[in-house]
Formats: sequence, structure tokens, C-alpha cells
Amino acid sequence: MDLASVDELLTTTRSVRRRLDLNRPVGREVILECLRLATQAPTASNAQDWRWLVITDADKRAAVADIYRSVGAEYLARAAATASDPQTQRVYRSALGLTETLARVPVHVIPCLQRRIDESNRLVAASAWASIIPAGWSFLLALRSRGLGSVWTTMHLAKEKEVAGCSESRTRSPRLRCSRSPTPSAPTSVRPRGRPWRPSLIGMPGNSLLEKADAVLHRAISRRCAPNKVWRVLHPPAPPNSARPRVLRWPTGSMEILHEGDEAGEGLVRTCIFEVPKYLLSGGKGRSFETVTEAKINKLSRYVAVGAPLWSRAEGYHQLDEQPDGTTVLTFHETYHAYHPVLRCFLERPVHAAISRDNLKTYEHALGCAGRVTRLDP
Repeated sequence: MDLASVDELLTTTRSVRRRLDLNRPVGREVILECLRLATQAPTASNAQDWRWLVITDADKRAAVADIYRSVGAEYLARAAATASDPQTQRVYRSALGLTETLARVPVHVIPCLQRRIDESNRLVAASAWASIIPAGWSFLLALRSRGLGSVWTTMHLAKEKEVAGCSESRTRSPRLRCSRSPTPSAPTSVRPRGRPWRPSLIGMPGNSLLEKADAVLHRAISRRCAPNKVWRVLHPPAPPNSARPRVLRWPTGSMEILHEGDEAGEGLVRTCIFEVPKYLLSGGKGRSFETVTEAKINKLSRYVAVGAPLWSRAEGYHQLDEQPDGTTVLTFHETYHAYHPVLRCFLERPVHAAISRDNLKTYEHALGCAGRVTRLDP
């Protein structure tokens, strides 16, 4: 490793605003290469639940620039006029100048997390931000090493979903602007200019671009019971003065709740034991570490998980829908992705099929404790 080059990279990566070359295009492959490097960054529990939105469409960039200008221009002008020292004045004037040129910056990149952040829960919030900021910084370093200037911007975060199409279930982190400059993740898909884009899911660093839907479980079970009663069966509240961590058990497995989350269960952290094929040499049992990323009482619970012994990642949810006849339909869906390419080829689908059958039995057992259960066709 050339320490001199590394040191130069770390000490010369700056927020570049005034000296961006706004007329020189930035190639798609360069952005993809930088994103591949960025997704080598660490994430909490190795969740890798980042999503990268790359915007090159001129109209969208102009709309975002209008928002940025409307939010920041007055504040930056006032801050530049009242700053107490020349260096701070230069920074504010540079940021103010960006409000006029932002629409011409050829590439805007938005790092996102596939979940909302509960800022009232410091543990969850710290873990979430620590899962995206390192990747964002790695992205900036990769840009710098290729002669690209960049700058973080944040003022428009409350409104950017209006033009970027971000879902409310995601959290945006600071936007990154990329351009040529004379000085200073699960990769993403980049759509040609003028066409609508959508983010793709990022695979394990080092893998090729892929839509991570390698194996999907989608079943429904109905109960003649109101959604609130079904919810309490699936999410039993912690009894007063109950032991910590709380442990729930059923015939084929168990769940240890390490952190209860908020009132709806969002932010809940748990570890689960479940059945897996015995040829995995783990005694027929697997273990997952899971976080509930979104919860709506009596309606929806969404989670991400990392599992062993087959090193893998899963994302899923269960949803409750009340029918006119009083029946509650419970639908659950899960995607599953084994990280190792060889294991993914030979074991991913059969292992997930086995886990899916265990999930189905677990749901049926839980709901059967309170009434009649009917399995529906997928």
C-alpha cells in the first residue's frame, strides 16, 4: 500500500462548490465503480440495507435546486453577512453560490436506508446513521481518487422526496453532488438521462449488479378474528416487571427480545432460533439476528435479518387486512439472499424453502392458539 497516496487522498478530499466543472459529463461507469467501493463500508450488524438513488435527469436536478435555493439562500446570505471571521464567510459564500449552480451539477446521489429512523430511540438512531455515513464518505473518497469533486448538501432533506420519489419508509441521508473538478454498497442502477429511474437493491460487495429477490415467500392465513386480536397474538406485550431479555417459545423454535422498540414494536431487536435442514451441520437449527424497521399497530410489521449457519440476509413483513365478514387475512412475504456465491447457487433455494415452511408452521401455531386458521393459496 502506498501510504503517501492514501494520506494525500484523506487530506485533500474537500467539499468542492466553486470549482466544479459543470460542463464536463460524469460517466455512468465511474459512478457505479465508486458505489461498488462505497458498499465495502461497514454497517451495523452487517445489514447493508442502503439504497443509492442516482439522479441525472435535468428536470429533476433543476427541481431539487429550486428547493435547495428556497430553503437555503436566505439563511446562507444572512450567515455570510454576519460571520465573524473571513474563513467562515468564505464557506457560507461558497455554499450560497451553490444555490445558483446546483441544477447544472451533472450527477446527484442520495444515499438512503431501507427504513425510517426513530430519532427518539438513541440506540436505533445511532446504529442507523452509522450504517450509511461511512459508505457516503467512502463514496466521496472514491470520487476524489478519480478526479471528481463532490459536496454534501442537507438543507433540502425535508422536501426532496417531492422530486426524487423517495418512499416515506426510507431515510435519506445528505445528498452528494458529483462533478469534475480541477482540484481537490447491496451497486445501483443508473437510468439514461430523461427516463424515470428506480433504485435497485444492492448485493454483497464484490457481487455483480443484481435485483435481490433470489427467493420469495408469500402466503396468507385467515382467522375469524379482528386484526387487533391477531396483532396481540403475534406481538404479545411484555408483562409488567418481566425478565430481560424476554423469551418467547413455540414447538419448533424460540425468540429472545433484546430491545422492545417503541409502542408499535418499531426498533425491536431480537434473535430467533428456527428449524433448518440437517445437512447444514448445525443440529437442525438456525439463528437469525433481526431488527423491526417499520411497525404499524394492527396493520404491518417489517423486518431485516442476518442469519446463520448459511450466511444470509432476509427482508420481510407480515400484514393484517380485515375482511367484510370479520375474517383477518395475514399475509407474509420474505426475500432471502445467501452471500457466498457457491452456497447461493446450490443451497439458497432449498434452505429458504425449508425456512419458509417453518415460518408458515410458526404463524399457524400462533394463530391457532386463539381460533380456527385457514391456509390460503399463495
